[in-house]
Amino acid sequence: MQRISFLLIFPILWMISKLPFRFLYVFSDFVFFLNYYIVGYRKSVVLSNLRIAFPEKDEQELKVIRKKFYRHFTDIIFEGVKSISVSEKEILKRYAYKNTQVLDRLYDQNKSVILLASHYGNWEWIISLSLKTKHTGYATYTQLKNIFFDTLVKKIRTRFGGVCLRSENTIKNIIEKTKLGEKGIYLLISDQSPHVGKMNYWSEFMNITVPIANGGEVIAKKFNFAVVYMNTTKIRRGYYKSEFIPITLSAKKEEVNITDKYLELLENQIKNNPEFYLWSHKRFKHMDKVPEGYKKRR
Repeated sequence: MQRISFLLIFPILWMISKLPFRFLYVFSDFVFFLNYYIVGYRKSVVLSNLRIAFPEKDEQELKVIRKKFYRHFTDIIFEGVKSISVSEKEILKRYAYKNTQVLDRLYDQNKSVILLASHYGNWEWIISLSLKTKHTGYATYTQLKNIFFDTLVKKIRTRFGGVCLRSENTIKNIIEKTKLGEKGIYLLISDQSPHVGKMNYWSEFMNITVPIANGGEVIAKKFNFAVVYMNTTKIRRGYYKSEFIPITLSAKKEEVNITDKYLELLENQIKNNPEFYLWSHKRFKHMDKVPEGYKKRR
């Protein structure tokens, strides 16, 4: 059954990926209209998240952000499909990196890097980063149930020289590569809402106390890696730019809480243009489960 579903769906995805961008966005506009005005996929979830994150905004403002979000969300779905066949030249034209010299200096200092990013802008096109840095790029991912689509996703994410690491094997792989003296950039998209039973780290996100995935900080301190935040801006439709903001050059010596600094940078990014953040998941679903006696960190 997995093979059949893949054989039915993949040819459609491949044909879409071969479309010129101007036609790709015509399809995106149509799907946006269908979804936003007829299907309404998770519209109530998005609005609920926005109400919690921006209590100072009135209902009309929130609905304007929601509509802009759905336009962007639909675009990144089609841009993700485009990743199947997009050329190296095209993706570098559309996804720029402002200051890769920050990463290159760390490479020259024999430092590996934890690169903290988020579901903001177009996180799938970060696959192009390996074309612009000296480090080998590693990205963690969760294995898909359908083995054929899982293989496809890994193929897409490694097209430009990056390496995929299954989430559960991240520490093991880092230990192996560190022992071999390999320097890498380990990309962690760290804004997911974790399973509350597996997490004991809580902090404030958009002024709400929630459980936070702090694996990036734990790994960085264990191996004394540098930690860098990837701040992304959407320039215009189909064009993005990322800037690298160092959080610490030596995690073991860092007195500032790395995870909380990451959240501060992420919040600033979201507040500037909230429509480019991924609001379609329940970001605050554990806000009523704060441990007894917890004191706010920020």
